[in-house]
Amino acid sequence: SEEALRADRFWMNDIWKQVTESVERSRGLMPGAVSALIRNFEKEVRLAQGDMSRVALNANLVDAVRGADEVRVLLQDRQGTKKQEGLRFVDYLDYLDANPAKESGEKGIAVVTLEGDIRDGANGMGMIGARSATELIRQAKHDGHIAALVVRIDSPGGSAVASEMIRRELEGVRKSGKPVVVSMGDMAASGGYWISLAANKIIADPMTITGSVGVFGMMPTFENALNRFSVGAGGAYTEWLVRAKSPTLALDSRFEHIMEMTVERTYSDFLRLVSDARKMPIAKVEPLAQGRVYTGRQAYQFGLVDDLGGFEKAQNEARRLAKLKASAPVYWYEEAPNTARSWIEKLLVTAKSVTSNSSGVIQTQLDEQIASPARRILSLVRSPVEPIAHCLVMP
Repeated sequence: SEEALRADRFWMNDIWKQVTESVERSRGLMPGAVSALIRNFEKEVRLAQGDMSRVALNANLVDAVRGADEVRVLLQDRQGTKKQEGLRFVDYLDYLDANPAKESGEKGIAVVTLEGDIRDGANGMGMIGARSATELIRQAKHDGHIAALVVRIDSPGGSAVASEMIRRELEGVRKSGKPVVVSMGDMAASGGYWISLAANKIIADPMTITGSVGVFGMMPTFENALNRFSVGAGGAYTEWLVRAKSPTLALDSRFEHIMEMTVERTYSDFLRLVSDARKMPIAKVEPLAQGRVYTGRQAYQFGLVDDLGGFEKAQNEARRLAKLKASAPVYWYEEAPNTARSWIEKLLVTAKSVTSNSSGVIQTQLDEQIASPARRILSLVRSPVEPIAHCLVMP
Protein backbone atom coordinates (compact mmCIF):
# COMPACT_ATOMS: atom_id res chain seq x y z
CA SER A 1 0.00 0.00 0.00
CA GLU A 2 1.02 3.60 -0.41
CA GLU A 3 0.95 4.05 3.37
CA ALA A 4 3.38 1.15 3.85
CA LEU A 5 5.69 2.49 1.15
CA ARG A 6 5.62 5.91 2.78
CA ALA A 7 6.56 4.39 6.15
CA ASP A 8 9.45 2.46 4.55
CA ARG A 9 10.74 5.52 2.72
CA PHE A 10 10.76 7.41 6.02
CA TRP A 11 13.51 5.29 7.60
CA MET A 12 15.25 4.37 4.32
CA ASN A 13 15.73 8.02 3.35
CA ASP A 14 17.24 8.78 6.75
CA ILE A 15 19.75 5.91 6.47
CA TRP A 16 20.65 6.96 2.93
CA LYS A 17 21.14 10.54 4.08
CA GLN A 18 23.45 9.40 6.89
CA VAL A 19 25.48 7.19 4.53
CA THR A 20 25.93 9.86 1.85
CA GLU A 21 26.76 12.56 4.39
CA SER A 22 29.35 10.28 6.01
CA VAL A 23 31.01 9.47 2.65
CA GLU A 24 31.02 13.11 1.55
CA ARG A 25 32.43 14.26 4.88
CA SER A 26 35.19 11.65 5.04
CA ARG A 27 36.20 12.12 1.37
CA GLY A 28 35.95 15.91 1.40
CA LEU A 29 33.21 15.97 -1.23
CA MET A 30 30.59 18.62 -1.79
CA PRO A 31 27.14 17.93 -0.28
CA GLY A 32 25.05 15.98 -2.77
CA ALA A 33 28.10 14.61 -4.64
CA VAL A 34 27.19 10.95 -4.05
CA SER A 35 23.64 11.35 -5.30
CA ALA A 36 24.92 13.29 -8.31
CA LEU A 37 27.32 10.45 -9.12
CA ILE A 38 24.48 7.93 -9.01
CA ARG A 39 22.25 10.06 -11.23
CA ASN A 40 25.04 10.28 -13.82
CA PHE A 41 26.44 6.81 -13.22
CA GLU A 42 25.89 5.48 -16.75
CA LYS A 43 27.72 8.50 -18.20
CA GLU A 44 30.61 8.13 -15.70
CA VAL A 45 31.03 4.42 -16.54
CA ARG A 46 31.06 5.25 -20.25
CA LEU A 47 33.72 7.93 -19.74
CA ALA A 48 35.82 5.39 -17.81
CA GLN A 49 35.29 2.84 -20.61
CA GLY A 50 33.67 0.39 -18.22
CA ASP A 51 36.50 0.54 -15.65
CA MET A 52 34.69 0.72 -12.30
CA SER A 53 37.94 1.40 -10.43
CA ARG A 54 38.47 4.44 -12.65
CA VAL A 55 34.91 5.63 -11.91
CA ALA A 56 35.65 5.50 -8.16
CA LEU A 57 38.98 7.29 -8.65
CA ASN A 58 37.44 10.02 -10.81
CA ALA A 59 34.75 10.58 -8.19
CA ASN A 60 37.41 10.83 -5.43
CA LEU A 61 35.89 7.86 -3.62
CA VAL A 62 39.34 6.22 -3.45
CA ASP A 63 42.88 7.64 -3.37
CA ALA A 64 44.52 5.21 -5.80
CA VAL A 65 43.99 2.01 -7.76
CA ARG A 66 46.52 -0.67 -6.83
CA GLY A 67 46.81 -4.45 -6.91
CA ALA A 68 47.14 -6.54 -3.75
CA ASP A 69 50.88 -7.04 -4.33
CA GLU A 70 51.39 -3.28 -4.71
CA VAL A 71 49.47 -2.61 -1.50
CA ARG A 72 51.69 -5.10 0.29
CA VAL A 73 54.82 -3.28 -0.90
CA LEU A 74 53.31 0.05 0.13
CA LEU A 75 52.60 -1.24 3.64
CA GLN A 76 56.12 -2.67 3.92
CA ASP A 77 57.58 0.71 2.94
CA ARG A 78 55.52 2.40 5.65
CA GLN A 79 56.59 -0.22 8.19
CA GLY A 80 60.21 0.16 7.16
CA THR A 81 60.63 -3.58 6.63
CA LYS A 82 62.73 -5.20 3.94
CA LYS A 83 61.05 -7.07 1.10
CA GLN A 84 62.47 -10.44 2.14
CA GLU A 85 61.17 -9.99 5.70
CA GLY A 86 57.56 -9.88 4.56
CA LEU A 87 54.70 -7.85 5.97
CA ARG A 88 54.28 -7.71 9.74
CA PHE A 89 50.69 -7.81 10.91
CA VAL A 90 48.53 -9.24 13.71
CA ASP A 91 45.31 -11.08 12.94
CA TYR A 92 42.44 -9.72 15.03
CA LEU A 93 41.78 -13.16 16.56
CA ASP A 94 45.43 -13.39 17.65
CA TYR A 95 45.09 -9.89 19.05
CA LEU A 96 42.08 -10.86 21.12
CA ASP A 97 43.83 -14.00 22.35
CA ALA A 98 46.73 -11.84 23.51
CA ASN A 99 44.32 -9.72 25.56
CA PRO A 100 42.28 -12.19 27.60
CA ALA A 101 39.58 -11.05 30.02
CA LYS A 102 40.95 -10.00 33.37
CA GLU A 103 40.59 -12.61 36.08
CA SER A 104 41.75 -10.37 38.90
CA GLY A 105 38.42 -10.42 40.71
CA GLU A 106 38.13 -6.67 40.27
CA LYS A 107 34.57 -5.35 40.00
CA GLY A 108 33.58 -4.64 36.43
CA ILE A 109 30.77 -4.79 33.90
CA ALA A 110 29.26 -7.87 32.25
CA VAL A 111 28.44 -8.08 28.56
CA VAL A 112 25.73 -10.38 27.20
CA THR A 113 25.24 -10.54 23.43
CA LEU A 114 21.78 -11.32 22.04
CA GLU A 115 21.89 -11.90 18.29
CA GLY A 116 19.26 -13.45 16.01
CA ASP A 117 15.55 -14.24 16.04
CA ILE A 118 13.99 -14.65 19.47
CA ARG A 119 12.36 -17.91 20.49
CA ASP A 120 11.88 -20.02 23.59
CA GLY A 121 14.29 -22.75 24.61
CA ALA A 122 18.03 -22.86 23.96
CA ASN A 123 20.18 -20.77 21.64
CA GLY A 124 20.58 -22.07 18.10
CA MET A 125 22.15 -21.03 14.84
CA GLY A 126 20.94 -17.46 14.25
CA MET A 127 18.54 -17.73 17.19
CA ILE A 128 18.28 -16.22 20.67
CA GLY A 129 16.89 -18.86 23.00
CA ALA A 130 15.05 -17.33 25.95
CA ARG A 131 16.19 -20.09 28.30
CA SER A 132 19.86 -19.65 27.36
CA ALA A 133 19.64 -15.84 27.49
CA THR A 134 17.93 -15.71 30.89
CA GLU A 135 20.48 -18.13 32.37
CA LEU A 136 23.37 -15.88 31.28
CA ILE A 137 21.60 -12.77 32.60
CA ARG A 138 20.90 -14.51 35.89
CA GLN A 139 24.57 -15.44 36.25
CA ALA A 140 25.57 -11.80 35.82
CA LYS A 141 22.92 -10.76 38.34
CA HIS A 142 24.27 -13.05 41.06
CA ASP A 143 27.98 -12.56 40.33
CA GLY A 144 29.50 -10.39 43.04
CA HIS A 145 32.20 -9.15 40.67
CA ILE A 146 29.59 -7.62 38.33
CA ALA A 147 28.45 -4.07 39.04
CA ALA A 148 26.55 -3.38 35.80
CA LEU A 149 25.31 -5.19 32.71
CA VAL A 150 25.62 -4.21 29.05
CA VAL A 151 23.31 -6.07 26.66
CA ARG A 152 24.30 -5.93 23.00
CA ILE A 153 21.18 -6.56 20.91
CA ASP A 154 21.10 -7.35 17.20
CA SER A 155 17.68 -8.84 16.60
CA PRO A 156 14.55 -8.29 14.50
CA GLY A 157 12.45 -9.86 17.25
CA GLY A 158 10.49 -13.08 17.32
CA SER A 159 8.29 -14.71 19.93
CA ALA A 160 6.57 -12.12 22.12
CA VAL A 161 6.48 -14.57 25.02
CA ALA A 162 10.22 -15.27 24.77
CA SER A 163 10.94 -11.53 24.45
CA GLU A 164 9.00 -10.87 27.64
CA MET A 165 10.88 -13.64 29.48
CA ILE A 166 14.20 -11.98 28.64
CA ARG A 167 12.89 -8.49 29.43
CA ARG A 168 11.68 -9.58 32.85
CA GLU A 169 15.05 -11.15 33.64
CA LEU A 170 16.80 -7.90 32.71
CA GLU A 171 14.29 -5.99 34.81
CA GLY A 172 15.28 -8.19 37.73
CA VAL A 173 18.93 -7.21 37.26
CA ARG A 174 17.99 -3.53 37.23
CA LYS A 175 15.80 -3.88 40.34
CA SER A 176 18.67 -5.64 42.13
CA GLY A 177 20.61 -2.38 41.94
CA LYS A 178 22.85 -3.25 39.00
CA PRO A 179 22.42 -0.80 36.10
CA VAL A 180 21.46 -2.27 32.72
CA VAL A 181 22.54 -0.55 29.50
CA VAL A 182 21.34 -1.74 26.09
CA SER A 183 23.62 -1.24 23.10
CA MET A 184 21.73 -1.63 19.83
CA GLY A 185 23.56 -3.11 16.86
CA ASP A 186 22.37 -3.17 13.24
CA MET A 187 18.83 -4.02 14.30
CA ALA A 188 16.93 -4.03 17.58
CA ALA A 189 13.35 -3.97 16.40
CA SER A 190 10.01 -5.33 17.58
CA GLY A 191 10.91 -8.10 20.05
CA GLY A 192 14.46 -6.73 20.09
CA TYR A 193 13.08 -3.35 21.18
CA TRP A 194 10.74 -5.10 23.63
CA ILE A 195 13.76 -6.57 25.42
CA SER A 196 15.47 -3.16 25.51
CA LEU A 197 12.65 -1.64 27.56
CA ALA A 198 14.07 -3.14 30.78
CA ALA A 199 17.25 -1.04 30.59
CA ASN A 200 18.25 2.03 32.56
CA LYS A 201 19.66 3.42 29.30
CA ILE A 202 19.15 2.52 25.65
CA ILE A 203 21.95 3.55 23.28
CA ALA A 204 21.46 3.09 19.53
CA ASP A 205 23.72 3.59 16.56
CA PRO A 206 22.36 6.39 14.34
CA MET A 207 21.70 3.80 11.62
CA THR A 208 20.27 1.06 13.84
CA ILE A 209 16.91 -0.23 12.58
CA THR A 210 14.62 -0.14 15.58
CA GLY A 211 11.05 0.52 16.67
CA SER A 212 8.57 -1.77 14.88
CA VAL A 213 6.31 -1.78 17.93
CA GLY A 214 3.75 -4.21 16.62
CA VAL A 215 2.51 -7.79 16.91
CA PHE A 216 1.00 -10.33 14.54
CA GLY A 217 -0.23 -13.88 14.63
CA MET A 218 -0.02 -16.47 11.88
CA MET A 219 -1.33 -19.93 11.13
CA PRO A 220 -0.53 -21.34 7.68
CA THR A 221 -3.23 -23.56 6.16
CA PHE A 222 -2.99 -25.69 3.02
CA GLU A 223 -6.56 -26.74 2.32
CA ASN A 224 -6.65 -25.14 -1.16
CA ALA A 225 -3.42 -26.83 -2.25
CA LEU A 226 -4.70 -30.18 -0.96
CA ASN A 227 -8.04 -29.74 -2.70
CA ARG A 228 -6.28 -29.36 -6.05
CA PHE A 229 -5.02 -32.92 -5.67
CA SER A 230 -8.31 -34.17 -4.23
CA VAL A 231 -6.72 -34.78 -0.85
CA GLY A 232 -9.15 -34.56 2.03
CA ALA A 233 -8.68 -34.42 5.78
CA GLY A 234 -10.69 -36.23 8.40
CA GLY A 235 -10.54 -38.13 11.63
CA ALA A 236 -12.20 -38.42 15.03
CA TYR A 237 -11.93 -35.66 17.58
CA THR A 238 -13.57 -34.75 20.87
CA GLU A 239 -13.77 -30.94 20.69
CA TRP A 240 -13.87 -28.36 17.90
CA LEU A 241 -10.61 -26.76 19.12
CA VAL A 242 -8.58 -29.83 18.12
CA ARG A 243 -9.81 -29.68 14.52
CA ALA A 244 -9.54 -25.87 14.42
CA LYS A 245 -5.75 -26.01 14.65
CA SER A 246 -5.31 -28.38 11.71
CA PRO A 247 -3.25 -26.85 8.86
CA THR A 248 -5.10 -29.10 6.40
CA LEU A 249 -8.40 -27.25 6.98
CA ALA A 250 -9.58 -23.69 6.50
CA LEU A 251 -9.20 -21.53 9.60
CA ASP A 252 -12.21 -21.83 11.90
CA SER A 253 -13.84 -18.40 12.42
CA ARG A 254 -13.95 -18.94 16.20
CA PHE A 255 -10.27 -19.77 16.28
CA GLU A 256 -9.52 -16.78 14.07
CA HIS A 257 -11.30 -14.58 16.61
CA ILE A 258 -9.23 -16.12 19.43
CA MET A 259 -6.03 -15.32 17.53
CA GLU A 260 -7.18 -11.73 16.96
CA MET A 261 -7.90 -11.25 20.66
CA THR A 262 -4.51 -12.62 21.77
CA VAL A 263 -2.70 -10.42 19.23
CA GLU A 264 -4.65 -7.33 20.33
CA ARG A 265 -3.92 -8.10 23.99
CA THR A 266 -0.20 -8.57 23.31
CA TYR A 267 -0.06 -5.34 21.29
CA SER A 268 -1.76 -3.53 24.17
CA ASP A 269 0.84 -4.96 26.58
CA PHE A 270 3.64 -3.82 24.23
CA LEU A 271 2.25 -0.26 24.16
CA ARG A 272 2.00 -0.22 27.95
CA LEU A 273 5.62 -1.40 28.33
CA VAL A 274 6.83 1.34 25.98
CA SER A 275 4.71 3.90 27.81
CA ASP A 276 6.06 2.90 31.23
CA ALA A 277 9.71 2.55 30.17
CA ARG A 278 9.88 5.72 28.06
CA LYS A 279 7.61 7.72 30.40
CA MET A 280 5.20 8.61 27.62
CA PRO A 281 1.41 8.57 27.71
CA ILE A 282 -0.20 5.83 25.61
CA ALA A 283 -1.71 8.53 23.39
CA LYS A 284 1.82 9.61 22.41
CA VAL A 285 3.12 6.05 22.01
CA GLU A 286 0.29 4.88 19.74
CA PRO A 287 1.23 7.03 16.69
CA LEU A 288 4.88 5.95 17.07
CA ALA A 289 3.89 2.28 17.23
CA GLN A 290 1.70 0.51 14.62
CA GLY A 291 4.73 -1.48 13.47
CA ARG A 292 6.55 1.63 12.22
CA VAL A 293 10.30 1.27 11.72
CA TYR A 294 12.83 3.98 12.61
CA THR A 295 16.53 4.56 12.33
CA GLY A 296 18.42 5.04 15.59
CA ARG A 297 18.60 8.77 14.89
CA GLN A 298 14.85 9.00 14.35
CA ALA A 299 14.17 6.89 17.44
CA TYR A 300 16.29 9.30 19.49
CA GLN A 301 14.35 12.27 18.14
CA PHE A 302 11.06 10.60 19.12
CA GLY A 303 12.30 9.61 22.58
CA LEU A 304 12.35 5.85 21.95
CA VAL A 305 16.05 5.61 22.88
CA ASP A 306 18.18 7.63 25.30
CA ASP A 307 21.33 8.36 23.34
CA LEU A 308 23.24 7.72 20.12
CA GLY A 309 26.56 5.92 20.02
CA GLY A 310 28.34 2.62 19.78
CA PHE A 311 29.26 -0.28 22.00
CA GLU A 312 32.13 1.57 23.70
CA LYS A 313 29.80 4.38 24.71
CA ALA A 314 27.43 1.83 26.25
CA GLN A 315 30.29 0.34 28.30
CA ASN A 316 31.34 3.77 29.53
CA GLU A 317 27.75 4.60 30.48
CA ALA A 318 27.46 1.33 32.42
CA ARG A 319 30.65 2.16 34.32
CA ARG A 320 29.34 5.65 35.07
CA LEU A 321 25.98 4.40 36.36
CA ALA A 322 27.72 1.79 38.53
CA LYS A 323 30.22 4.39 39.80
CA LEU A 324 33.17 2.36 38.53
CA LYS A 325 36.46 3.78 37.36
CA ALA A 326 37.00 4.17 33.62
CA SER A 327 39.44 1.23 33.56
CA ALA A 328 37.05 -1.23 35.21
CA PRO A 329 37.26 -4.56 33.35
CA VAL A 330 34.71 -6.08 31.00
CA TYR A 331 33.57 -9.66 31.57
CA TRP A 332 31.94 -11.44 28.64
CA TYR A 333 29.15 -13.84 29.52
CA GLU A 334 28.76 -16.50 26.86
CA GLU A 335 27.06 -19.85 26.71
CA ALA A 336 29.47 -22.76 26.91
CA PRO A 337 29.76 -24.23 23.41
CA ASN A 338 27.81 -27.39 22.70
CA THR A 339 30.28 -29.34 20.56
CA ALA A 340 27.72 -31.75 19.14
CA ARG A 341 25.24 -29.02 18.23
CA SER A 342 27.96 -26.84 16.68
CA TRP A 343 29.15 -29.78 14.57
CA ILE A 344 25.62 -30.52 13.33
CA GLU A 345 24.97 -26.84 12.50
CA LYS A 346 28.21 -26.61 10.51
CA LEU A 347 27.32 -29.84 8.72
CA LEU A 348 23.91 -28.45 7.75
CA VAL A 349 25.45 -25.22 6.44
CA THR A 350 27.99 -27.19 4.39
CA ALA A 351 25.31 -29.51 3.03
CA LYS A 352 23.19 -26.55 1.98
CA SER A 353 26.08 -24.93 0.13
CA VAL A 354 26.96 -28.19 -1.63
CA THR A 355 23.40 -28.99 -2.70
CA SER A 356 22.48 -25.45 -3.74
CA ASN A 357 21.71 -24.91 -7.40
CA SER A 358 24.87 -23.17 -8.61
CA SER A 359 23.18 -21.93 -11.78
CA GLY A 360 20.91 -19.34 -10.23
CA VAL A 361 21.70 -15.82 -9.15
CA ILE A 362 17.97 -15.24 -9.53
CA GLN A 363 17.25 -18.27 -7.33
CA THR A 364 19.58 -16.92 -4.64
CA GLN A 365 17.93 -13.50 -4.76
CA LEU A 366 14.46 -15.03 -4.52
CA ASP A 367 15.58 -17.15 -1.58
CA GLU A 368 16.99 -14.11 0.23
CA GLN A 369 14.01 -11.87 -0.49
CA ILE A 370 11.10 -14.28 -0.16
CA ALA A 371 11.89 -17.81 1.04
CA SER A 372 14.40 -17.06 3.80
CA PRO A 373 12.25 -14.42 5.58
CA ALA A 374 9.26 -16.74 5.35
CA ARG A 375 11.24 -19.65 6.82
CA ARG A 376 12.47 -17.44 9.64
CA ILE A 377 8.95 -16.39 10.56
CA LEU A 378 7.52 -19.90 10.28
CA SER A 379 10.30 -21.26 12.51
CA LEU A 380 9.04 -18.99 15.29
CA VAL A 381 5.44 -20.17 15.12
CA ARG A 382 5.39 -22.77 17.87
CA SER A 383 1.68 -22.28 18.62
CA PRO A 384 -1.04 -20.70 16.47
CA VAL A 385 -2.10 -18.47 19.37
CA GLU A 386 1.41 -17.31 20.27
CA PRO A 387 1.81 -13.69 19.12
CA ILE A 388 4.95 -12.77 17.18
CA ALA A 389 6.80 -9.47 17.65
CA HIS A 390 9.07 -9.56 14.62
CA CYS A 391 10.24 -6.78 12.30
CA LEU A 392 9.88 -7.87 8.65
CA VAL A 393 12.48 -5.37 7.42
CA MET A 394 15.65 -7.12 6.23
CA PRO A 395 18.81 -5.05 7.00
